[in-house]
Amino acid sequence: MFRRQLLLLLVLLLAGCSWDTAAAVGGHRESASENRGEIIEFTGTVLHVPLEGGFYGILSEHDRKYDPVNLPESFRHDGMDIRLKARTLPGAVGFHMWGKRIEILEIRKR
Repeated sequence: MFRRQLLLLLVLLLAGCSWDTAAAVGGHRESASENRGEIIEFTGTVLHVPLEGGFYGILSEHDRKYDPVNLPESFRHDGMDIRLKARTLPGAVGFHMWGKRIEILEIRKR
């Protein structure tokens, strides 16, 4: 009797634990039904943020913080003024904990 209860408990615990390879490998996962986010365009400034070992974020002209998932290497310069078009990533959570996560679609120097 005890073995059956223990086995049932183990099965239930394992069923509740699933490995999400999409989130673990890519850092972002979206289902087909999830809102893909809105397209935004704005001007801003690239900032080197000295948190979590340092990363680059974007501060918009309206003082909104954005954490891009794909800022090109050539734009990773503290203080660079830019104009960009991006898609918000509503379900994405980053480890920086700084700003709204975005995927850059177009970017240019201002």
